[in-house]
Amino acid sequence: MAIKTFTAAPLTASDVNTYLMKQAVITCTSGTRPGSPVNGMTIYETDTSRYMTWNGSAWIQYVGETSWRWAAYVIGNQAVANSSWSTIAGYNTAFTGMPSIESGRTGLASYGLGVITATVNVDVDVTFSVVWAASAVGRRGIRITMDGGNNTTPMASTLVDAVSGGPTSAQNFSGPLAAGHTLEVQVYQDSGASLDITYRSLSVRATRI
Repeated sequence: MAIKTFTAAPLTASDVNTYLMKQAVITCTSGTRPGSPVNGMTIYETDTSRYMTWNGSAWIQYVGETSWRWAAYVIGNQAVANSSWSTIAGYNTAFTGMPSIESGRTGLASYGLGVITATVNVDVDVTFSVVWAASAVGRRGIRITMDGGNNTTPMASTLVDAVSGGPTSAQNFSGPLAAGHTLEVQVYQDSGASLDITYRSLSVRATRI
């Protein structure tokens, strides 16, 4: 439905029925958005199938849902260096069901390399687990950190002695994540040499706040 700019001409019954009564939002295309939007105005773009809202300075994709949950896993080895915290890799291929174009709706982006970036303010519930290759030497660690891997104040961290047979490690973090900030999932081992993880999984729930 087109946008009509009213002038001094009388407002007719047809105008009311056509432009006011039959639409909750303005229908247009990405190239014909209202030229002078007011804060909170919402439009539906027929060429992109998106709802967009004017936030006072820019059009942003409207997030209709408030909560989203998904999970990913990777079966395949990733070598972890000795005595060094390493960021988990590989989730970018597992998140094929949540393409980057969806980031405005989900509130999260950048699923690759174990890094989760908030695009809006969200509460997150992250569960992260790995399985180590068999070795009874040294310790195994798993942690979730904020903004690039802060070694001194991890959001959640576990460090345990290794056991024969390849221990499974898991960690959970629940809390707020402000727009533009990241959570990063990392692992650690000090067996004396490089050691593989053979399985890794990541479950994320995000609720917009």
